Amino acid sequence: MKIENILNQVEYNQVQSKRLVTNGGQQVNLLSLEKGSEIPNHKSTKDATIIVVEGEMKFTVDRKEYTLKAMDTYSFGIVDEHSVYATENVKFLLIQ
Repeated sequence: MKIENILNQVEYNQVQSKRLVTNGGQQVNLLSLEKGSEIPNHKSTKDATIIVVEGEMKFTVDRKEYTLKAMDTYSFGIVDEHSVYATENVKFLLIQ
């Protein structure tokens, strides 16, 4: 068994993603967005939860905007259109 800090798995360079875990139908991905980067409006393929581990972002879901900071979580459904904008460098887990 190897111990690794997940924050070292992706760097800040626009939008980066790395799959950390696949277990049956569930996935855990680590994403990083450099300040000013965004993931445009889209729908998920599954219900999902995000957990911010570092930084700050604006998370827009169904036209409502939320500011999420380190250790904030947000769960949303498969039908919810959403987008992410990095107000500062941000890293978050996406659990689907």
